[in-house]
Amino acid sequence: MEEEEQVTSRKRKTKRRTESWELSYRTKPDAAADREKNRRYRYLATKGVVTLFNAIRERQRKTSKKLEEAKTIRSMEKIINELKKDEFLESLQNSDFVNPVKVAGKQKDKAEMASKWEVLRDDFLVNGNYNNLKDWDKKK
Repeated sequence: MEEEEQVTSRKRKTKRRTESWELSYRTKPDAAADREKNRRYRYLATKGVVTLFNAIRERQRKTSKKLEEAKTIRSMEKIINELKKDEFLESLQNSDFVNPVKVAGKQKDKAEMASKWEVLRDDFLVNGNYNNLKDWDKKK
């Protein structure tokens, strides 16, 4: 009887431990902290959708102009066959939409690079600045 109680008590303890372990990683969402993040996501998504629709409209306009200029059905088919998905994707990538997260990262990197000692920079050897170090021990 005592052994059964010990076994059940051990089972209860392990069950409590696993439950507490699982619950330790669960957090309630904080609406105040997530508000700014959600606003940025919404802004970014809106900007991306607008860019996508503008690119689609531009593509449709160019295609319709080419099709109006075509006089025969064969030339229209030829124009349609020449359209490529890659060109459209390139126009999306080259659009004037700028990712604010990447821009902020680049600005931070530029500020960090300006504050570093020239020798400690990552691009020190690439830029050819190592020529100054050749005769470091000789006086001018």
